[in-house]
This record gives sequence, C-alpha cells and structure tokens, in this order.
Amino acid sequence: MISMRGEPYIGDARYPFGHSVAHYQSDYYKKLYSKFNHVIRGES
Repeated sequence: MISMRGEPYIGDARYPFGHSVAHYQSDYYKKLYSKFNHVIRGES
C-alpha cells in the first residue's frame, strides 16, 4: 500500500486553473512515483 498522508505537500498555487487540492506540488508526484516504483520492485 502506498500512503502519502504523512507527506508535507500542499496544493500548487501555480496550477493554471487556480489553487486547488486536486493538483499538488510537483515534488508530491515525484515522491509518489518513487514509492510506486519501490512497491513494483518489491522493495520496502
């Protein structure tokens, strides 16, 4: 399972459609992708 609950990311104010929790800072997605890769590779 991948959890991002403890991560400090917020909505991205530079999002073209306005500040929204539907689009996070780019580092959020980088961290999520990293966690996803660990799961796929069977790493903890």
